[in-house]
Amino acid sequence: MPRAAHTLALAACLAVAAAPSAWAAGLTVTVEGVRDDRGDLRIALFDRPETFGETGKQRTRLVLPAAPGEVTAVFADVAPGTYAVTVYHDADRNGELNRALGLLPSEGWGVSNSAGPLSRPRWETASFSVPEAGATVRIRLHY
Repeated sequence: MPRAAHTLALAACLAVAAAPSAWAAGLTVTVEGVRDDRGDLRIALFDRPETFGETGKQRTRLVLPAAPGEVTAVFADVAPGTYAVTVYHDADRNGELNRALGLLPSEGWGVSNSAGPLSRPRWETASFSVPEAGATVRIRLHY
């Protein structure tokens, strides 16, 4: 490659590397009120109201070991936009939110913006904005 072309290619690579990315923001989720260290916390990030809360239809998810008190998770490379987060304490690691009588959660659970706990969480109350700089949300578990 001629020297001028090499210099132009290097300059283009440096410009791309230095340019801010639309996917550079992070979302930090702090889960509060974890009762104990049994099992995992399953944290799901949703980006569409029509799939909010549906198992397997989240944008992405994280599974972290449970620890008493607070657990912090970071979703990297979150584009600016509107999102909602759900989390549950999967104490028995069966991959499901256990329910008493098939209705009421029997494991700890929470939703962004403290949506719930007396009604089914809705996108309108659980959603929040993530700006280009990223965001932090806190979610308290309900047992």
